[in-house]
Amino acid sequence: MANINTKVKKADVVADFTTVDPWWVGNKNDELEYKWGRKDDEIEMNHFAMRGYVPANGKETIIGNPLEASKCGDGQFKVRGNRILMCCPKHMVNARIKTEAQKYVKAEDSAKAEARSMNKKSGLVVESDGSEEHTSREAISEPTV
Repeated sequence: MANINTKVKKADVVADFTTVDPWWVGNKNDELEYKWGRKDDEIEMNHFAMRGYVPANGKETIIGNPLEASKCGDGQFKVRGNRILMCCPKHMVNARIKTEAQKYVKAEDSAKAEARSMNKKSGLVVESDGSEEHTSREAISEPTV
């Protein structure tokens, strides 16, 4: 075996840049769900209102112009450009997700129903193995709390 001479080089960090998420929200209330909405779009604001969302005006903080930090205080709306931070109680959001998910048939039930209809039509015995199938809607049918 050949003797391999390795040298370890040292590197210094010259600059540290982190990715900044301009839509990050700090000091969130754990009981609320947050979304950003276009405040100049009446239709979108109506959709938020129908779903129980109201403008957030608690202790939430948002990334903004550091010179305007006083505009993001407690009891004030959180605005970034033409967007406004909206909030809704999580129990309402979870109930709405559960209700919406109940509208859809599970993949396993659908496969069994299709197998039954094929059995009636052709006289063949068709079995379904839909127990391993999951749709994206089934994945959200039971909200995490």
